[in-house]
Amino acid sequence: MGIPVVQNAPVGENLQDHIAFGGLVFLVDKPISMMQSRYENLNSVIQYAMYGAGPLTILGGVEGLAWVNTKYANSSDDFPDIEFHFVAGS
Repeated sequence: MGIPVVQNAPVGENLQDHIAFGGLVFLVDKPISMMQSRYENLNSVIQYAMYGAGPLTILGGVEGLAWVNTKYANSSDDFPDIEFHFVAGS
């Protein structure tokens, strides 16, 4: 095509995809979920500002993360090959 090569880089070697599984559904019928009135209050702001703790330290909609090495992971890489996002919604 006549395009000069600037750098011969390993393109696509770290190609990743974002596959989602939305089929895990369960009922939360106890006061343990994140409700706006439970974290938008003075006590929560003070906990966060003074101690870096409390409900304002959640991961912005992602309740938890996990990085996992599967049997397909490249052992020469220094990072896992799977990342799980645990997301809440209603």
